[in-house]
Amino acid sequence: MATADFEFKMTVNGKTEELISILKVLRRYNEGENSVYFSGIDLNGEHLSSIHLNKGKEMDDDEIIDFVMANDSPLTISALGPYGHYSELNDVDIFRDMAEAAPEAAFEGHISGFTSYTEQYLDCKLSDKILHITTYFEANEESADAYIEYVLKLLPYEKFIELFHVDEEQFSEDSYQDFINDICVYQDDCLTDIDYDEFADNLKMYAEDFELEESEYEEIMEKLQELNIEGYYDFNDNYEAGEKTELDYDPIAKKYIGNEKNILKSNTVYNVTDEIKEYLCKNNLPYDDDTIANLSVEDVYSIMAGTYGKESSEDSI
Repeated sequence: MATADFEFKMTVNGKTEELISILKVLRRYNEGENSVYFSGIDLNGEHLSSIHLNKGKEMDDDEIIDFVMANDSPLTISALGPYGHYSELNDVDIFRDMAEAAPEAAFEGHISGFTSYTEQYLDCKLSDKILHITTYFEANEESADAYIEYVLKLLPYEKFIELFHVDEEQFSEDSYQDFINDICVYQDDCLTDIDYDEFADNLKMYAEDFELEESEYEEIMEKLQELNIEGYYDFNDNYEAGEKTELDYDPIAKKYIGNEKNILKSNTVYNVTDEIKEYLCKNNLPYDDDTIANLSVEDVYSIMAGTYGKESSEDSI
């Protein structure tokens, strides 16, 4: 089962009614809006459970109003999450929902953390009635592959088998990459910090005839120290090669600005016929009722992604 570890923080400035509207959105996500929820919510450093007095699990309207009236802007919010069903952090609508609820407010929100397979962050800033969104998404295997490539450049396969007297018939270049992954990435050790027994035990899983005196091993490792090979943890801490995306969202029109890719809100029913017609017309494609009626589900998704009708024209160039 995949795990997720994310932290949510935001600061909100606005009028009383705007803060109330934003807290009402937060309340929906406290219990699970669109199958997504947050836990451990703090408002101005005070835990949510100590603020509301009713017997339910959510603040009622009166408690939200009382809290806002007793606290001046800015309002700070922190929580753990989001948890639930989503792929990327920007699939979660909480910042868009807050912006739509109070478009004239101003806030800055940040979510960062990781899952079993990814590292992500989401920055959102609402100012002048526009929500500025920056997303970062990196699959974990990207940094692992980059680290193995980094070690190979500093200590190539040919040099490794020469130094450690490894039989290349038993230990291929692919085996070398797997070996680095096992001891450096998976176990999070630096190659030059591994003791003799651990090194020998791991290497013999690939080259069973490996034999090297411990004293010679120590001499080799002293020489390798000059290469200044970083451990995977330090390398990964400074490595950023995922995909960063910047978007502007109009919370009044409820659409992205200057971006053909319309990211749909989860669990929401849309009437997209007008948008489909607009797209087809803009791209000089037939947009009569019969054409639209004969579009497949895949065609509609391609239209919403802004790619429909473009693949064939690009292939013909």
